[in-house]
Amino acid sequence: MQYPSPQAIIRLSSLSDTLSHPATPLSNDYWKGVVQEFFMPKAVVKITLWKDNAQQEAKPFDISVPILSRFFLVTSQSGVNSMAISLENAKERFVQSLYPASYTSVVDCPNAVWTFRYTNGYIVTLRGTLSATLVTFTNTASSLMQTGVNGAGPPPPQYIHKFENITFNSKTHEKALRVEAIEGKRRDPVTRTPKMKAEPSPGSSTIASTSSSPPQDEERGSGEFVVYIDEAAIPVEPVNAFGIPQATMRCLELAESVGHMSELMEFSRHMKVGPLDGSADALRNYAQLLRTFPEPMFPPLSHNSPGYAIDGNFANGIAPSPAVTLYQSSPTMEPSTTNQGGLQPPANIPHRPPQNNAQQGPGESSPNMASTPASVQTPSAPPLSAGPTSTSSTPMIPHANLKRKAGETSSPTTTSAEQQPPPAKRTQRKRSVRQAAS
Repeated sequence: MQYPSPQAIIRLSSLSDTLSHPATPLSNDYWKGVVQEFFMPKAVVKITLWKDNAQQEAKPFDISVPILSRFFLVTSQSGVNSMAISLENAKERFVQSLYPASYTSVVDCPNAVWTFRYTNGYIVTLRGTLSATLVTFTNTASSLMQTGVNGAGPPPPQYIHKFENITFNSKTHEKALRVEAIEGKRRDPVTRTPKMKAEPSPGSSTIASTSSSPPQDEERGSGEFVVYIDEAAIPVEPVNAFGIPQATMRCLELAESVGHMSELMEFSRHMKVGPLDGSADALRNYAQLLRTFPEPMFPPLSHNSPGYAIDGNFANGIAPSPAVTLYQSSPTMEPSTTNQGGLQPPANIPHRPPQNNAQQGPGESSPNMASTPASVQTPSAPPLSAGPTSTSSTPMIPHANLKRKAGETSSPTTTSAEQQPPPAKRTQRKRSVRQAAS
């Protein structure tokens, strides 16, 4: 397959040129034409803004095509007369296309700048990362019309380039003001003297500022000129703490709220019911539809998120198993040599000879020795944790007898008194203690 030349970066430059020189920026029809020219019908522009450049509070926005033209319009009405997108170290690559007879390319830029120029003299730049996906279609009209009207005009383009999505993560924003926007009475330029040196920064001490050599200050200030402005005044900043106009922020927040009502809007469009024509009846019918069918007729995009139930019953379409099965014994369960996780062993495991258990170390005591007989009646109760600290529950038994008893594989909680006779050595130990006492 022969791919065309990479066009994503060039197309972004063309979009930037259109935004920097809008013909009629206060017309919604103009911005609709721009969106239709550069974006696909289901394209999405994702913008993330951080508050006060602190990387602590962010506001992500997903701007769809119906809202994108309104976004440009409200931004222009807020005093923006020019916008531009510049890329640095951008890389473009081809990926597999999901559309027939098309080519898809992705451009990634680690250093992108979105510049907004305002009519009052402010220049606000949003800096961050940018990625865009461009879909290139073959223009079928170019094969039918090799030239323009009557063969005199330029031929139509061979390919049609439209963006499927643009993601811009603004990490910081900077504000600058043109000198011409500063109002006030300017004096004549005067030569800077050593006394006019700048005040020390908050991080530097007074001793460090006074220890600088005077000859360097005199040499630096001797050739510079400064201009004093009496009663200087600057315009108010046109952006909020996130770096965009407040009206634009409000527009995006309202669009986000409307996005949550996509099901209701799709239902009203399907039923051909307007917002003022029987809105109460439309809401009542939609609520009745949700009660009748658990799955909505018009599923929103959020239903495609991971973990959503396919049949509407359980997450990921899998029914959870009861927790009691983790602790009940099963006849088909095979015995394990090591009791991991604190699970109780089955009751039908035979006893091992005491001489085999005598070789077991003190740190290998069975975790079932610390369990209580109450666990026999409540098998669903969680077992006690196993560990070396379980030996502290029997302080009256000597240490030697405790090692021999800890090596047993079965537990009083899982076996009866007939199946677990007391060891003979323990009886001899009691007799020897009685003889010594007598």
